[in-house]
Amino acid sequence: MTLSGSEDEFFNILRIIVSWILFSFIIDFPVDNKDGDIALRIVGDVHGNLVSRLSRRKHEWSERETLSKSRYKLAPGKNFMIEVLTLEDNFKVAVNGFHTSSFYHDFRLKDVKMLDVQGDVSDITVEQKFVQQYPKRTARSLHFEHLSKREEYPDRSESSDIDEFEEPSDTNMISSAQECSIEKYLPVPYYASFDKKFFAHGFRATITGRARRIDSYFAVVFQTGTQDWPYPEWCFRVMFQYYCSQCGTSAPVDVDEDEEPVDVQINSEIRLTIKRGRDDYRSTFNGRSLRSRPFKSDPESVDTILIFGDIRLLDLEIED
Repeated sequence: MTLSGSEDEFFNILRIIVSWILFSFIIDFPVDNKDGDIALRIVGDVHGNLVSRLSRRKHEWSERETLSKSRYKLAPGKNFMIEVLTLEDNFKVAVNGFHTSSFYHDFRLKDVKMLDVQGDVSDITVEQKFVQQYPKRTARSLHFEHLSKREEYPDRSESSDIDEFEEPSDTNMISSAQECSIEKYLPVPYYASFDKKFFAHGFRATITGRARRIDSYFAVVFQTGTQDWPYPEWCFRVMFQYYCSQCGTSAPVDVDEDEEPVDVQINSEIRLTIKRGRDDYRSTFNGRSLRSRPFKSDPESVDTILIFGDIRLLDLEIED
């Protein structure tokens, strides 16, 4: 497929919708030059449930990138959608409506003129558009909730008009000496929105869940809007890094400003509380106080709480 667009129209998105997939697929963005460079290759592996990114310059392949900000599930015979936003210095990739990664490049976008899709796929639809926001948000999705409408839609898991790319709700069997029950989790990434100025001084958010893996993390962001691009303004953003003292591991010492080590056990319940003070947010994790964090922007503009990462999310409550 030939791509359109002029040199100064690089805020450009491609939506590639595939109606059927078996084992794997490859999406290439070739560069129009004598070396046959590839600015971006997206490789999908259904068996490994993996979407990876790499590039080729002068016959040399870059290191394959596999990390993802959002969880996704590729399944044989099921529809999926890939979105690629092309910016001056990076490609942003979304799977089934959620941003997964940014792939940085130094190619001239005007030299990327073709799109090639290969693999065990059929019924491919490609849309090329110029957009104001990325990625495309669905009209109804369990990943998005406006807190004032929680009573209006108490349970949408059986709704017939949920987006076609929506995954089933995550569940887990919990056993104890007294009983055996099934827990149902909120989908991650999870966006809880509310009116601006709602999360006022003295309000607190309580997040409960369970760690999926000990060697991972989950993140919480207080921001304006639900889009990934243009980049939302945020007032609080922390990545909570798991470690397990009972497993013999210690808290990492050399951490960035927006990182916070937290002691967890696999599948044990975690409880994070974030309270808005006069000049900062104050947090506790399983009853232990964490360092306070000053506002990074106007807290009155916050209208969304975003939760993502390796967490089985049980609930988010906001109270004064």
